[in-house]
Amino acid sequence: MSGTVDDLMAALRMIDSHSQQLDEEKETLALARRVISDRHFRQLVQRLETDRVGLAREILEAEQIRIDNTPIEDLSLSVRTYNGLKKSGINTLGELAECTKEKLAGIRNWGRRCQEEVDEILKK
Repeated sequence: MSGTVDDLMAALRMIDSHSQQLDEEKETLALARRVISDRHFRQLVQRLETDRVGLAREILEAEQIRIDNTPIEDLSLSVRTYNGLKKSGINTLGELAECTKEKLAGIRNWGRRCQEEVDEILKK
């Protein structure tokens, strides 16, 4: 009978030992799962941030193109300023923005008021 008790006690110790190992393995797996989850989460956040920045850049570029392609007819210019720009071949806001003051000053009938009007529009 003593052998049976000893065998049972040995079996219980072995079960306890395996149980502790299983607990340790469970903890290790849980930690690994959290590390992997954290890493994937950070990668996802980084990817989303990169995508968001890229999208914002694309939106800004599209808006700039739209603004640059705005016809001068849409700018509410005075007749003198509008006619001077048209006769000089300046048809869009983008073309106007690229002009130097010297080039604009060379337009026939271009004066201080025309320049002030253009300066005000380009500030916006």
